[in-house]
Amino acid sequence: MTRSNQKKERSNFRAGLYTVIIILVGFTFTLGIIRRNANAVKGTQYTLSFTMNAGVGTLQAGSVITAAGIRVGQINLVDIDEETLKAEIFIRDPFLLYPGTVIFRSESLMGGVDSLTIDSFGDDAKPMLETGSEIRSAPKPPALNGMLGDR
Repeated sequence: MTRSNQKKERSNFRAGLYTVIIILVGFTFTLGIIRRNANAVKGTQYTLSFTMNAGVGTLQAGSVITAAGIRVGQINLVDIDEETLKAEIFIRDPFLLYPGTVIFRSESLMGGVDSLTIDSFGDDAKPMLETGSEIRSAPKPPALNGMLGDR
């Protein structure tokens, strides 16, 4: 091989290497943008308060919030503020909460993590609750045994 052929091969190798690197960087950048936009869920943040007596059970960040069996949000944070337990909750759009919203804690049947259930989105004749509004948790509805009596 002559010296000029070696230079050409080296140049071709470098050009190919740079091309592969640029393609990988571009692909990684594009994938990052797609993932960021896919995770950009719109919704509203609220604060749900519980009495110390009721407690939060096994609720934790990431616990599911459902309404009629449909996942509508999640808990972002559970914290104690003086004598009140508070949970920062996120409700996805298009679901909106109004004054009179009824939310209660549902215990896991198999010993897993509890969840929250929205029984009522409130009175939609009134203006919707603003971001950061505080909602008091409702008492858990009576169990079937409680309604039928202990037999």
